Amino acid sequence: VFMEVIRGNGRRQEDIRGIDISMNPIRYADGSATFKIGNTSVVAYVQGPHEVLMRKKAATEKGILNVKFFMTNFSTPEHKTNIKKNIKMNEFGNLLKS
Repeated sequence: VFMEVIRGNGRRQEDIRGIDISMNPIRYADGSATFKIGNTSVVAYVQGPHEVLMRKKAATEKGILNVKFFMTNFSTPEHKTNIKKNIKMNEFGNLLKS
């Protein structure tokens, strides 16, 4: 006997969540995108290149990439901002830079 499994959100086992991708939703950015799957959203944007303000860091063969990674406090099990979460976000930002 085959039993159809219905998830709590009404989807059947073989159904996928809705997917939406938008390009350049942020007007002030040089490039941006949003990616949504179900109730989860990711927003990414790029600004630059910019002139180097410190001469010591200026090099014609290299660039500097600044990464900032943020999660809303309701998107994690802790549901609050704490030092452990900030360390995780910094580590993820560093991973993106490498």
